Amino acid sequence: MTSFQTNLGFGEADILRAITDENLIGSGGSGRVYRVALPAYTNRYNGKAGAVAVKKIGSAGKVEERLEREFESEAGILGGVRHKNIVSLLCCLSHADSGDKLLVYDHMDNGSLDGWLHRHALPHGAGHSASSGEGDLDWPTRIRVAVGAAQGLCYMHHECSPPIVHRNVKTSNILLDSEFRTKVADFGLATMLVQAGTPDTRSFGYMAPGKEPNHPWSSLVSS
Repeated sequence: MTSFQTNLGFGEADILRAITDENLIGSGGSGRVYRVALPAYTNRYNGKAGAVAVKKIGSAGKVEERLEREFESEAGILGGVRHKNIVSLLCCLSHADSGDKLLVYDHMDNGSLDGWLHRHALPHGAGHSASSGEGDLDWPTRIRVAVGAAQGLCYMHHECSPPIVHRNVKTSNILLDSEFRTKVADFGLATMLVQAGTPDTRSFGYMAPGKEPNHPWSSLVSS
C-alpha cells in the first residue's frame, strides 16, 4: 500500500475486507468500483466521517516490470495533485502476483454528472437540494458544475508540473460531492495496464480547445 496523504486513518486490511459484491457500486472497461464505509476516516471535503471509493483494476496476469514502474510513477504524480475540483488519490494498493491494483479516493455522495443528467444510477440517499425535480439538476447548479470541471482541467493543463492530460473526459468522470461541488476523476491510470493481446478499452485522447491555431473551435473559444 502506497499512501499519498498523511494520517489516512485506515490500512490495507480495512480496504481488502470490504471488496465484496454487496459493496460494488459500478463497473466499466477498466475495472470495478466499490464503496467502502470507514467510520474512523474523515472525509477531506466535508470533515465528516465517511467512505472511500475503491477502483479495482485487473490486468489479466502479472504486470511486466516496465509497466509496473510506469504505473507507480504516474500514480505518484497524480497522488500529489491538490485542487478543489479534482478528486484526490488517497492511496494505491498493489498485488504483486495477480497484478491487480486498487486505487482509493474519497467517495462522492452525489455520484456522477452522467447519473443526474440521464436520471440513472443516482446514489441511494443522494441529496436533492440542487434539484428542480427528482433527479433533475437546476440550471445554476449545472453551470456551477461546468465551471468547476473547467477549472479542474485548466489546473491540470496549465498549473501542474508536468502538465496532465486527462485522456478520458466524460460526464461519468465528473463527480459531485455532498454539496454538488465538482470533482474531476479517473485520469486514466488504468490505460497503463493494458496488456498486449487483450482488448483495448481506452478512450481516445483530446486536445484542449484553442490550443491549435487552425482548430475550428479556436474562434469560438477566443470570442
